[in-house]
Amino acid sequence: MRRNTPFMVEAFTNVDDPAAGAFEFTNYHITMEEYFECLKEAGFKSVRLVPLEASEQKEFLQDFVDWQPAMVIEALV
Repeated sequence: MRRNTPFMVEAFTNVDDPAAGAFEFTNYHITMEEYFECLKEAGFKSVRLVPLEASEQKEFLQDFVDWQPAMVIEALV
């Protein structure tokens, strides 16, 4: 697996009160092709990207869905 550029992510536990706390983690930019390649090399037969959707609280979550800061990968053996 290729190593890519790390970046820090900081998330607040309460966006209305940043003083309530936050947590950080290191993430790495990896292309979709690299994810799929690694999962197939690991033995997964079917790999697909599942788009994010907001089934509830759509107005509240729409910016998150539009920005797509996370992804869901379905990988089946």
